[in-house]
Parts: sequence; structure tokens; C-alpha cells
Amino acid sequence: MVNVRSSFIRLIALYTQDQHVADRFWNEIESSYSSKQRFYHNLKHLHYMIEFFNEYKQQLSYPNEVLFAIFYHDIVYRSTKSDNEEKSASIAKARLEQIGVETDSISLVEELIIATKHHDAKTNSDAAFLIDFDLGILGEPLDVYQTYCEQIRKEYKLIPSFLYRKGRKKVLHHFLSREHVYLTPTFQNQKEEKAIQNLQWELSSL
Repeated sequence: MVNVRSSFIRLIALYTQDQHVADRFWNEIESSYSSKQRFYHNLKHLHYMIEFFNEYKQQLSYPNEVLFAIFYHDIVYRSTKSDNEEKSASIAKARLEQIGVETDSISLVEELIIATKHHDAKTNSDAAFLIDFDLGILGEPLDVYQTYCEQIRKEYKLIPSFLYRKGRKKVLHHFLSREHVYLTPTFQNQKEEKAIQNLQWELSSL
């Protein structure tokens, strides 16, 4: 069973032994992901992604950087804003600098977080896995996917229904028009077929 806090504390312990800093960083993450406005992009989402990380970390070139990116990729999340990933990456950079993480590693964490904006990994295989972890929910059983759809709608509750449907259809068409929904062969083999079914179901329901 994944413990989100323990996963973060173990990770940060590789870079600092200052427990006060570790607790302060974790409290910031917990507070951000526990916001009342978050119905999907919350601590459960982190838990879900870390489960994937633990399952596939042996296939990652830079697992620590990917795990940092998981914790920080949605630390800033406002449904009405378009710069969440950039602001999240900025916070990650500031925190990792404070504990002396190497510059190249920090840059990679920033790159990974920004990659979740458009769910495009280009040639970075670690980014591809991170994005597939993030999109794993698309390939879950329909009842789980339906709950996800309801949670996302709640996060956009300030958006009028006709505008939400228009924007959501654009997102769904984007994924369905890609050569693959998922970027790694691993997720393509395991979840692609179900993800396409779910996306088509949601599109027809809007």
C-alpha cells in the first residue's frame, strides 16, 4: 500500500537530513493537494501515480527526478488558469535548489513537469512514462472513468456548461486524434483499448 507522505520523505532524505525542511516541504504539498477546490487533482491522484511509479521505476532512467515531478506537477492547480505547470515547475525548482539538488536534475524535473501541460514527451522516455502515469485514469474501467469525469467537472464548476462541453470535446478529440493515447508501449498494450472506449463514451455523452 502506497503511503504518499512516506514516499516523499524517503525521496527527500536522499538530499537532506533536515527533518524540519522535509516536513515543511511535505506540508506545502499536502496543503496544496488538499484544497477544497480539488476533486480529482488531489492526494489520491498522487497516490495513483506513485503506484504506477513503483511498478515501472525500473524502466526509468532518472527515477528520483520523475518522482519529484509527480509530487510537484500539480502543486499549483487552478482550473481557470493556463500557467499551472509553469508555476508548479517554478516551485519545484525553488524547493530543490534549497536542498542542493544538482542543476541538471532540477532542470530535468522542470522539463518533466512542463511536459504534463500538453502531454507530449517528444524523445524523453521518462517524460513519456510520467505522462502515462498521469493519464492512467483514462484506461480504467468505465465506472472509475465516469467518477473521474464527474470530479473534473466539479473542478470546472465555475465554467458554464456549454463552454465546458466545448472545451472538453476539444480535449477528447485531441487524444482520439493522436496515433496513440499513451506514449509508452507498456501503457499502449495494457490500457490503450479501454482508454479509447472511455474517451468515445464521454464524447458521446456530452
